[in-house]
Amino acid sequence: MNQTAEEVLATVKYRGFVKSLYNRSGDISKDFAHAVLGLVTESHEYLTAADKVNAVEEVGDLMFYLEALRQVLDDHSPTTEDDVLKHYNEVLSTLQGDVNLTAMHAEWLDLAKRWIGYGKAPTMSTSILLAEATAMLTITIPAGILNDDDYDLDDAILINVRKLLKRYNGMTFSADRAVNRDLTAERAVLEGA
Repeated sequence: MNQTAEEVLATVKYRGFVKSLYNRSGDISKDFAHAVLGLVTESHEYLTAADKVNAVEEVGDLMFYLEALRQVLDDHSPTTEDDVLKHYNEVLSTLQGDVNLTAMHAEWLDLAKRWIGYGKAPTMSTSILLAEATAMLTITIPAGILNDDDYDLDDAILINVRKLLKRYNGMTFSADRAVNRDLTAERAVLEGA
């Protein structure tokens, strides 16, 4: 029997859900690059969303990749929530006005390139990278379509879980289902939220 999104979040929590569906390769540098690519592409998709339903979907996808990045970085160099919060506040205090997403994305992609291509794991504190990604989302998302109190990040996460449960018919990743999607059925899930 398939669980509802609410049941999944109540039992395995969001962390467990992402862990079950995030396609880990066994190579931490590739897993890092995958999460970084996800953050970069999903933030672009959010900023160019066709409508509110699509924007909420992309925020959910961003949160998925942010959690995936957290898990990969925890495997590489565990950080405490206090570390992340401390660096998040430091990064947030330096980001005034518009966030330069292009520069931030280039920095993340460069880290991924160096790790995959040269075997050079990030030398910066992983908690700083997480904090930077979280701060970017904290500033970018409220400035966009979700800024009208209809949805919040928890809503976007719940909707994302519903969509992914539909896509994968449960909590097991399938490369075939990741590529060959039933977009009509997924859009119906998104609109029914």
